[in-house]
Amino acid sequence: YTIKSKIYGDAILNECVSSAAVKPGYLVELATVSGADALKPHASAGGFGLHLVALEDSMVGKTVEDEYASGANVKYIEGRAGDEFYMVLKASENVAKFDMLASDGAGRLVKATSGKVALFQALEASNVAKDALVLVKVINPTTIPAAS
Repeated sequence: YTIKSKIYGDAILNECVSSAAVKPGYLVELATVSGADALKPHASAGGFGLHLVALEDSMVGKTVEDEYASGANVKYIEGRAGDEFYMVLKASENVAKFDMLASDGAGRLVKATSGKVALFQALEASNVAKDALVLVKVINPTTIPAAS
């Protein structure tokens, strides 16, 4: 399958040189590295971020299993509320359908906890021992309140 599941409206597709290894389905961010624009895995665990998702490089026969090496041109999409993607969920993360998801600070998603910013909502449950692609929906960034 592909990273894109449902896109509402025209897709906002881009490409940028990576400053680190990036897997399709990673949450990514733009940064300036050594004076040049670069793309890297989202580095703020539980923090705010744009909905930038690395895509597979299908134009050259790559699949969702093929990682981009550091220095490669990474294709990515800018998601908008309601769009659905297959994204990388961190290994052993126990997520139920409709749980809110946040960045783990390394490009993967984790279950959003108190004080963290949820950027996505799980559309399927998962609890596997390795990183796995799960279907998620883009949501407006939401800070998870403390439990009362």
